[in-house]
Amino acid sequence: MSNYSKIPEKQAIFLIQALNIFPDSKGLDIGCDMGTQLKLIQKVSPDTIGIDKIADKYNLQNFIQKDIFIDDLNLSDLDFAYCLSPYFGEDWWNIDSLFEKIRNLLKNGGLFALDLFNWNTVGIGRKWQTWDEKKDRYLLTDMERSIDKVVGERTILLKNMEKMHKSLVWRVFQEQKVIELAQKFGFVIRRTYSDFDINSDIGSYIPDGKVKRLIIILEKN
Repeated sequence: MSNYSKIPEKQAIFLIQALNIFPDSKGLDIGCDMGTQLKLIQKVSPDTIGIDKIADKYNLQNFIQKDIFIDDLNLSDLDFAYCLSPYFGEDWWNIDSLFEKIRNLLKNGGLFALDLFNWNTVGIGRKWQTWDEKKDRYLLTDMERSIDKVVGERTILLKNMEKMHKSLVWRVFQEQKVIELAQKFGFVIRRTYSDFDINSDIGSYIPDGKVKRLIIILEKN
């Protein structure tokens, strides 16, 4: 599973295996964004639906623009759902509602893969800076880890020289807390993975230079 987060094909293979995805399965990609993984999963399971509160700019198939935390989706009896390290911002403090919503969408025995940044691999009080080049923009982000969250201020420089700013926030999850919340809503823990890294250098003063992922596979009981 090396380079898990950098290679969408590896992510799709992992999900297909971990969630028992078959051609007749019905599933949901939560926070699908540009649909990189969604399109790969749909090659195996055409009835997989993508959801994001941001409008589709990529001509995705089976896409609905809704907010998983507040909107009714009119879906039921799904075989699987997955959530790959999405940016939910302050909504991460409403994770109870996320578990409740997904439980209502899945059929009995349905599986849910929750993929989080495991910020516990970064010491409290750490500050660092990231730099990334995309196809049409440059991203410069200053970040800081506090006790229960990681906050960032991002400068976005488009290649037409237009500049924008964005504030970011992630919740710091303790693995046991996530498990307890999932069990509270009737999920059984099938497996946890906490050794995936995001292959992104976040500064030499971070012990291993990388942030890990925490992936939990849940089953509706």
